[in-house]
Amino acid sequence: MHGDVSHVFNVVGSDFTLAHVTVGWVANHAVQIHSSSDDARIHDVRFVDTGEQMVKVSFVDGSAESAERGEVSCSLFEYSAGVGPQYYIGGIDAHQAHDWVVRDNRFRGIRSPEGNLAEHAVHFWSSSRNTLVERNVITRCDRGIGLGLGDRGHSRGLVRNNFVHATRDVGIGLESAEGARVLHNTVVAQSYPNAIELRFAATRNVEVAANLTIGAIALRDGASGQRADNVTGADVSWFADPSTADFHLTRDVQGVVDQVAVRDDVPDDIDCEARPRNGAADVGADEL
Repeated sequence: MHGDVSHVFNVVGSDFTLAHVTVGWVANHAVQIHSSSDDARIHDVRFVDTGEQMVKVSFVDGSAESAERGEVSCSLFEYSAGVGPQYYIGGIDAHQAHDWVVRDNRFRGIRSPEGNLAEHAVHFWSSSRNTLVERNVITRCDRGIGLGLGDRGHSRGLVRNNFVHATRDVGIGLESAEGARVLHNTVVAQSYPNAIELRFAATRNVEVAANLTIGAIALRDGASGQRADNVTGADVSWFADPSTADFHLTRDVQGVVDQVAVRDDVPDDIDCEARPRNGAADVGADEL
């Protein structure tokens, strides 16, 4: 993390595939995807101990060129010490990325040792759009999932069926994120009052529904959006193993099972098991 090698893979061309390897121990990014690169595929990769963000999708200021149709799946992002080397780290950090899918990954220990926050485990911003983030497990990270940041926003997008444990900030954050949907996630905010947060007036036409949280779902700084069927007062006893962000429901759960209508845009749960088991769906990412 403190050496002279900046990248393992620095990708300019399209149709790049990386699978079944371990990459890390590098000063900047394990993989950097440039805006000229479309159809990147990252599958079953262990990312470990990078000096900056592990997967970076970069862009050129003033250019309309974007990285299209990427996918990151079934991979592990972690710091072996349980904390990173500085605050300017993250799991996936994507600018001007269109139609990307992030699914079935695990993120562990993306934390800053400093007073400043680390970046998100999953973050798409700077005019990114149509991002699908689903079935990921985020454990002991400063921040969880972010669409947009400040006035560098995000358009549309769907965040569903994720387990998120944020240690210092929000679990799922929408900033200048127009048209986003945040559905059936289970989110625990450890040291911050809001589990899910909507910020700034450009965050509008947003739906936040059927999420199970420890922490509030808050509107800030002029944001607007529909909030429905969320349960914000979860108890740790409702979860199988909160210490590892195993937020599968236990039989102790109350007011969560069979509580909401089944949605066409969330037909299954974090384990790909069909919703519902009975006549109605459960709140959160897991269908008991």
